[in-house]
Amino acid sequence: MSKSYSTVSLCSFIRVPRPSVQPEMQIPLLQQQRGSAHFEGMKILIWRSLCSNMVDWLIEGPHGYSETNPSTSSEHAFISPDGKPASVSHSSTMDIALIREVFSFIVSAANILGRGKDDLIKRVPHAQTTPYRIARGGTIMEWAQDFKDADIHNQHLSHLFGLFSGHTITPEKTLDLCRAAEKSLFNGGKEGPGWSTTWKAALWAHLRDNKHAHQMIKFLFRLVDTVDAVPFEGGIYSN
Repeated sequence: MSKSYSTVSLCSFIRVPRPSVQPEMQIPLLQQQRGSAHFEGMKILIWRSLCSNMVDWLIEGPHGYSETNPSTSSEHAFISPDGKPASVSHSSTMDIALIREVFSFIVSAANILGRGKDDLIKRVPHAQTTPYRIARGGTIMEWAQDFKDADIHNQHLSHLFGLFSGHTITPEKTLDLCRAAEKSLFNGGKEGPGWSTTWKAALWAHLRDNKHAHQMIKFLFRLVDTVDAVPFEGGIYSN
């Protein structure tokens, strides 16, 4: 079956199956062994399976990078060139961040185990994945193109996975990307549901910003006025 490539959004607000759902759910569990010598057994088999799926998912894009298509960014939308809201494009930053995390781990594990020449490892196009990009507004670009956000205050932070819970954006190695991630967090604001506030706290912590991390934690423990509360507002609800 031939692989196709498109540079335009396919349709508005449709849900497409995302292969990235698999690593999104499994990486946090597998990371519990990161940095240890315990690579054998079930976890390495899962990592190999994830890596194989990611390699098969990628296609060659027009600029020589390995890309994903179609691609979405967790319940977020952008304004397409025709001025209409759309949610399906190619190579969302979340996809690429998840793939980079899987590739980075499996290559490190293979080298530690002396299996760096395995056929699967040779297929990993680590250096050819689409790079992170900074949007015109100074934020982390969420899609492969610098689309205008349909909702600048959207509470999903999937495009910041490389900062947390991934390891490919760090203050030590990618300071420019950290500054762009900070801008993305400021744009999103501090209000939101509990799950988003918790994620923001972790992201601020990984940016080494204890002030804003503390603000997010305090927000989680404030008492919500259930009379005037907005839907899914974060905080503590009285019984």
